[in-house]
Amino acid sequence: MTDRYRALLAVVNLALVGALGWLGWRTVAGGPVPPHEVLPASFDPIRYDIPSDAGPRSSISEHQVTWAQLDRPAPPPVAVQPVAPPPTIVQPQDLSGLYSLLMVSVNEASTDLSSFAVQGRDGQQKTLYVGESFDGFTVLEVAILGEGDQREAVVTLEAAGRRETIRLKRKPGQP
Repeated sequence: MTDRYRALLAVVNLALVGALGWLGWRTVAGGPVPPHEVLPASFDPIRYDIPSDAGPRSSISEHQVTWAQLDRPAPPPVAVQPVAPPPTIVQPQDLSGLYSLLMVSVNEASTDLSSFAVQGRDGQQKTLYVGESFDGFTVLEVAILGEGDQREAVVTLEAAGRRETIRLKRKPGQP
């Protein structure tokens, strides 16, 4: 039974392909022009010319507007005087919100041997010396400012030409 359906399906497909081919041939080749659409031999199209008072037409003058008005080059742009950017004053910013300064060791004899311990937001602690780099910052200076209970440890860092600081202030009552 399935062989019959397959054969029937093949015959139907062949018939459809043949019909498409015949329609395509008629479309491309065309058929004969019906007699009522053929112009008579005595037809003179010049007789149907509509006279104009504008005078004879010139194809060049008709399109003159293109190069006379539309094709004009744009005027040159007005020269703009460059404005100098305002001077940027590099002021140290406090990084104490990002890093916690845990300990500072200042070597008065050789400041290059000064060190500090810092803790980042992630909780990781690092001990660094002057000249070392971390998180894109370079350590420039480690110092202790002030006297007595007013002492404050300041670490100065630099990143992309900007100076930043991390501060640790002594809490009252601490040694």
